[in-house]
Amino acid sequence: MDDLKNQWTDINYWKSICPSLQIPSNDDNEGDAKKSSPETYGNGNGNDIENGKEDMAVTDARNGLLTDGYALIDADSIEQRTTLTFLNNRNTSTNQQEQTTTSKNLKYALKTGIEALTEANIPATFILLFDETWELAHGARTFLSEATHAQNQLNFDILAWFIDPRRGESGFSPHRDRQPDDIASSFHKPYSRASAKIMNGANNVNAGNKRCADATKEQTSRTIEDYGMAKYVTMWMALSNATPENSCLYVIPAGSDPGYYAGDPVDKNQPDPLQRALRNKNDYQNIRALPRRSGESVVFTHRIMHWGSKGNIRCNEPRVAISFVVSSGDFERPYVDPSYFTGNTLPPFHVRLLLVCAQLLIYHQRFNLSSLVIRTCFDYCKEHQSILDPSYFKKVNFEFIGAMKESKMITTIPSKQQGDLNGNNCDEDNVHDDDADDDEDEEAILEAMLDADAEGHDMEDDFDDLECGDEEEGFDDDNDDDVGECDDDYSSDNEGPGILFGSRPQPQKKRAKRE
Repeated sequence: MDDLKNQWTDINYWKSICPSLQIPSNDDNEGDAKKSSPETYGNGNGNDIENGKEDMAVTDARNGLLTDGYALIDADSIEQRTTLTFLNNRNTSTNQQEQTTTSKNLKYALKTGIEALTEANIPATFILLFDETWELAHGARTFLSEATHAQNQLNFDILAWFIDPRRGESGFSPHRDRQPDDIASSFHKPYSRASAKIMNGANNVNAGNKRCADATKEQTSRTIEDYGMAKYVTMWMALSNATPENSCLYVIPAGSDPGYYAGDPVDKNQPDPLQRALRNKNDYQNIRALPRRSGESVVFTHRIMHWGSKGNIRCNEPRVAISFVVSSGDFERPYVDPSYFTGNTLPPFHVRLLLVCAQLLIYHQRFNLSSLVIRTCFDYCKEHQSILDPSYFKKVNFEFIGAMKESKMITTIPSKQQGDLNGNNCDEDNVHDDDADDDEDEEAILEAMLDADAEGHDMEDDFDDLECGDEEEGFDDDNDDDVGECDDDYSSDNEGPGILFGSRPQPQKKRAKRE
């Protein structure tokens, strides 16, 4: 385990994989979490959407989010904001054309970096270790703050993907990113009715809500004028062309989704949210495919039902993408202190690696990680626990338990796609499955369970009693359901229709080690 951690913390190791990308020195790794007030970014001022000072891309994005729950963003809108931040500070040239070219090349550099990581059997999300990701993140958060709400700030929920249709890979099945108990509280206070007229009355959701047999009278009477901007918004950016052939995103617009505002039934005997939105063959025409050229984006709220298609195995262009999330602190707090990432500072290396390790655990369902990798990630998170937001670390702790449980129930056969994050160590001689390691794994799980119990979460008190495939409810924290189920991509063919809102793929029983 120490060997793997030493490899991950070796700057030269990452430079050898992505020599064209920039990575900070380990000299920045000392010190405790920074203490400062959260910053606000962008020029948006929340509810003032009629000031006439913003460009059309911002206005169109806001209107799309308010009416449909999503909007399409061109590449220039992010490039302009990226060039005005870190690239300007680090580029001494006064030639604006040279700076703009640098900004456009940034996305290509990230694409080739993710390709290099994938070739080395390393998850694409390790691209967070490199400066270029954070330069792009600054442009994304600036645009999102302008287009959504000034209180929506980057929450460090950053993920990257490499989906190869030739390997049968696909995007995640239909889902919502967050399932709060109180839907209304997950939106900012509504805009004025005069401002709401900007939407031209489009997509009034009242009719859709009436289709919800389980919705209350109060819910069914709500319209778009009763809701403001979402408190959780994602920007999903294509770094390669994303098409139906290699898994672009699909959505059901808010106005065609009865559960978008009213919420979804908890009764498992009721139709699931997708079935309720697609009651007959005509409803399927409401589904919208969102192909994007390289550099273009989709922005969408936490309530939009979305998924990635399964690509055509004859398509030889993998889909490469990255996503950034902004949220309001009263809905979901930033995962680390915002002072690590300001207008003139980038997060130090240890914070970046911490986020990668935490995200691998939170979204472990999209990987097939060995227990060694899972434990190394968790140990790194525990070592730097003081840096993580407490509620986020609780989720990391909870997902670690689930990930370790599943690693005991699923055979981990090292391969190009499921090694130990190091292609040089993907032989069976290095699989840590002897009795001693099993004992250490179970000890780590029990310790995490005790930590969860201490935090007030009721866990099973015997690891041996945990049954594979049981539904896991996650932490009941008013902001979201099990955050580990909110990934936009999942490569397994084992998922069932229940994955939509809470149930998880049924892992296969552990088989004998392949000879």
